[in-house]
Amino acid sequence: MSHSWPRETVPLRLKQKQLACSFCRARKLKCDSLTPACSSCIRLDRADTCSLGTQQHGQDRDYTGYLKRRLRVLQERLTGHLSGEELDEEESADFTKLVDEVDATSLELPSKLRCGLPLSQIIIASTCAVNLSEAEAQETELSLPQEDIGSMLSGYYLEHIHAVTTPFISTQSIRTQFDLVYSSSREVGAYHSDYNTACFNVLMIMAIATASLSQRGYSILNSTARTLFRRAFRLFGNYLVNSETLIETIQGLLFLIQYGMLNPSDVHVSYLINAGVRMCVDLQSHRNVETNDETQQVSRRLRWTIYNFDCSFCIARSVPCALTDAGWKLHVSEEDSLYHAQKCRIIQLQSAIFDQLHTNSEVSLDSVERLATRLATWDQQNIQINSINLIRSLRREFYHATILLYRPCQALKKRSPEHLLHLWNYSLEFAQIQRDCTEEMLDLAASAEWAFTTGIALIYSYQEIVRCKDQQYATNAAAVRLSPLWTGVQNISHVLRSVSQQWADATNILHRFEHVVEESIARVEDLMDGCETIIFPSDVNDIWRHASVTNDLLLDKRTRHMELDKNEELAWCFIHSWSHMGRQQDSNGY
Repeated sequence: MSHSWPRETVPLRLKQKQLACSFCRARKLKCDSLTPACSSCIRLDRADTCSLGTQQHGQDRDYTGYLKRRLRVLQERLTGHLSGEELDEEESADFTKLVDEVDATSLELPSKLRCGLPLSQIIIASTCAVNLSEAEAQETELSLPQEDIGSMLSGYYLEHIHAVTTPFISTQSIRTQFDLVYSSSREVGAYHSDYNTACFNVLMIMAIATASLSQRGYSILNSTARTLFRRAFRLFGNYLVNSETLIETIQGLLFLIQYGMLNPSDVHVSYLINAGVRMCVDLQSHRNVETNDETQQVSRRLRWTIYNFDCSFCIARSVPCALTDAGWKLHVSEEDSLYHAQKCRIIQLQSAIFDQLHTNSEVSLDSVERLATRLATWDQQNIQINSINLIRSLRREFYHATILLYRPCQALKKRSPEHLLHLWNYSLEFAQIQRDCTEEMLDLAASAEWAFTTGIALIYSYQEIVRCKDQQYATNAAAVRLSPLWTGVQNISHVLRSVSQQWADATNILHRFEHVVEESIARVEDLMDGCETIIFPSDVNDIWRHASVTNDLLLDKRTRHMELDKNEELAWCFIHSWSHMGRQQDSNGY
């Protein structure tokens, strides 16, 4: 894919002249460079081991000069790579190491960059697969939908999307920003310091709402959603510059993640989630105990949202989460609504089940029973909510957890007949509710992952139960009939077909599942005839080896943008540095 923006460099100047100790550099802590031990090491009772108290700094004594030399050398390598040379793994590792070291040193950016916004271009190259034309990049006037249409789109977002996700921004803030954007557009010469931030958020909200509406049969709106997104992304550079706090920066990032989940072909969601994780770690590390309760509440909800997105993204793809409960130390607040409190707890249960069963080579049956007890307790104590959308959302998360609990894994390749019956029943229920909610999918890639996994689990549990000779479960096994299997499989095919209509790359997943079903039909007939030596397709037989079915699609896209994607970590470092530019986080907490 060709890009229209110029290949420019971001002019960096090192503002902090002191040397940061190795402890603060490794943990991205602010270091005052006092000798013989910095304040951070003294506060953490490790003054004796502070590297500033030793004489073994080597070339790090002139840390500013050392970083400048490394920046110059790596910039030369990067310039050669952009002109067609390959960047090997060792050089790529050098970039990552440099990012960690630069991140511990304050960066000073020029007050006014050259034209072209090189930083936003790097971000777009790393996250956005939509190519902005030269005309779009140079547009000065912002085109907004009519106010009544914008109002309806914002209302749809609040009712159908904002209500079922962790509220990382308040409803009142959304309405205030909407009024600000449209009042400024009506008044000639009107300008407000929060206009850029409000305009970006409002455009993203309307793009997300339009993309969601396109799932309800209004496919013509898909191009409209992409147009709104392109307008919003054109403002992304200005948005970062004008964001007053790290909280605002993370909120903007979360809007991009929401849009990317509805349009996986347009945005690399995994990069954005990783950036959000890093920002939230900084937000937690630099929080001020004197900050007011409202700001602390917003900060906690931001961290909950990133934790939720990270868990959903990783667990659906059977990969370890970047964040863990132990390290994140999140808790449910009494101020949270009943729905969000229940959802937070079930997400934590999903994470615990995945960590204990799907990341270990050895698992005891006692661990399974304890997790099953916790899951049953959550289900029994789950108070009914007067909203069908919220109820369905919680049930889907519950079925995710139960399928994770009873699905074969590396540590438990063969499950007991009781576990297989649970897997069969919950997979059927999930297939039905997922079909009923095809117009309400907020993450197309995760929906495709769970649909494919559930379909394979249905076929696997059916053939295993039919083969089961345990008389204790003979009665229950007799209830496992062929007709529910095909109904469940048809529901899964419907879900995958709906996803592929919105995300063309998912067509491969649909074809793969249909091929597995076709091969399984003949084998099921042989199984019903009493044939014992039947081998089902590898996706069914080796279900315990389950891996992501969407990663290959995203990796193919990464290959097409390889010359830019290899420097994604550098781009996230710049995001991090930009969002901290000119702010006194120690004094205001954020």
